[in-house]
Amino acid sequence: MLPDVEKLFVSDFDRDGQLHLIASTLEHLRSAFPQQWKQLGAGEKVPEFKKLVRSLVRVADESNSHRSTVAYASRAALDELATIASSRNGARRITRADLNNGKKFRHEHATPVEVIVRTITLPENTNVAIVKILKALCCRILVTLSESASIDIKHAWTVPASLTWKGFAGFGVRTLKPGLLPLVRYYEINQKLALTLVPMSSEHFDLHRRFRALVTSDNAEDVLKEWLSCRPTADEYFYLSDEIYTGRTR
Repeated sequence: MLPDVEKLFVSDFDRDGQLHLIASTLEHLRSAFPQQWKQLGAGEKVPEFKKLVRSLVRVADESNSHRSTVAYASRAALDELATIASSRNGARRITRADLNNGKKFRHEHATPVEVIVRTITLPENTNVAIVKILKALCCRILVTLSESASIDIKHAWTVPASLTWKGFAGFGVRTLKPGLLPLVRYYEINQKLALTLVPMSSEHFDLHRRFRALVTSDNAEDVLKEWLSCRPTADEYFYLSDEIYTGRTR
């Protein structure tokens, strides 16, 4: 990544602090308004309450400059930013305004907000700390406008029930760390895009490394080894609704 481009992204953003802030607010809503929370989890229409929950989930891992604190950037988006910088002279060849250019780039929620709202309000997750779910599923990616269009055309937010990337291997998505769910969704849409994502933090670098190793392994023994390294710990577990496989919204 060009140094000019790298400076556009905030390396010291307190993602964990933001996640805890939003999670604590959602926990308050869950305890202070149990009836509305239960209705939302049951799929009933509570539009004003749902809008509030959605708005909080949407910013769960964002700074004010949301595109500068993404979890990943696509290679095409970084290449486009590098092209812009290389076409100019001077000390500031590229600025935050270029990053925020809506005609070139889009800030994409790899796990759509609807999925996260649905997950945190499920009755099966009533006793699960909301921050655990947000940490796993909140994942934003900087993509080009054309990449965004291809993602939307393929499907809105479904993931496969079973992963059969190799003819000799198949396993359910629930057997993987929940944090890999956004990458699984992208892989189903566009394998090259998913495999060439550039992690913007050490946490996401490790997740992406595990994911790449799993889906690029060439024999059953290696797939099993990598799958075992991608299994969720007891502390990471929470319930995922079957609706993630159908894309049905509430």
